[in-house]
Amino acid sequence: RTLRLDVDGVSDGANIGSPASANEDAHLSGGTDAGIPIDIDISAKDTTGGVEQVTEIRLVVSVDELNAGGENRWLEVGGQKIEPADGETSITIVFNDSGDAGTFSLSDWNDVRLFGVDEDSARDFTMGVQATTTDVGGDTATTDVVSRTLQINPVTDDPDAFTAAVGTISADETSYPLDITLDLGDVDGSEGAYIEISGVPSGMQLSTNAG
Repeated sequence: RTLRLDVDGVSDGANIGSPASANEDAHLSGGTDAGIPIDIDISAKDTTGGVEQVTEIRLVVSVDELNAGGENRWLEVGGQKIEPADGETSITIVFNDSGDAGTFSLSDWNDVRLFGVDEDSARDFTMGVQATTTDVGGDTATTDVVSRTLQINPVTDDPDAFTAAVGTISADETSYPLDITLDLGDVDGSEGAYIEISGVPSGMQLSTNAG
């Protein structure tokens, strides 16, 4: 007599990676905005012979995050711009292979890009990601919405302007103002600057307005 033991499959959920970082202004190479890839790897936790698959991904982005720092950023999927409806405070983009209206295929997950990041801006971009896996037996598991941040690495920019007025000090003058102006090209406050003055003649001193 043979007894058969059936083991019902249970979906174990998904691993959601962190997005690859990007360097400041790399998306503007060539003078056009090529967008920054939202490169997040998502895979099923169960790796025993492909019995479990990722069947849906949801990307959630707040409108405030898109407009952070006064920037006008947006997402595109396969070249299609995604915009919030009037009054919406967030956008949810759904990826599955259901063919339902308003959804994208799972393969489109590899073609999500962030556009509108200003030149000289290294402001990071935070989003929510949720994934559903399905076991071969039909059991499903859905993760919580987890926060993931696209890090934009700052790159130091040359100053927009640097001027230093020079002149001649007469014998009866005890001080002479050095009119130095430095304007940074940075727009997100991630950069600072310092000025180094060398070659000061012996017997002379430099001081700031503070004393």
